[in-house]
Amino acid sequence: MSDPLSKLKAFFTGKQTADLVPAAARQRAIDAAIDLAVGDINDPEAFRRLVDAVAVYLGATSPTPPGKPRARAAPVVPFGPKKGRPLSALTPPELERLERWLTGAIHNQQREEYREANLSLRAAVRSELQARTLVTP
Repeated sequence: MSDPLSKLKAFFTGKQTADLVPAAARQRAIDAAIDLAVGDINDPEAFRRLVDAVAVYLGATSPTPPGKPRARAAPVVPFGPKKGRPLSALTPPELERLERWLTGAIHNQQREEYREANLSLRAAVRSELQARTLVTP
């Protein structure tokens, strides 16, 4: 069976339907890009078709619906009395104390195995502190 026929059969039998939409969206984006490149490069309608086709393709290949931000896990304190609490729930003095402790742990040779995790957590703590200072007048 030829490739388009097998895709059509797969569509009606429920197999590989997830692959058909991105493939069609990709082809539409390619066609729009070719139309823009071969035609008048300054044609606003051709450019709009390309932008629309790319948006549809990105929506078809994105694991989250278009327009919705991907959820990221909030950084949490992995140890100590505040273990499991998100950084956003800590007070500024607690964040500053955690940052000082992490800086010491980063330079401590006995904690070398946790260095990368501590660097990442310290960056998140600093980001949280900076976000709070930008918000307050």
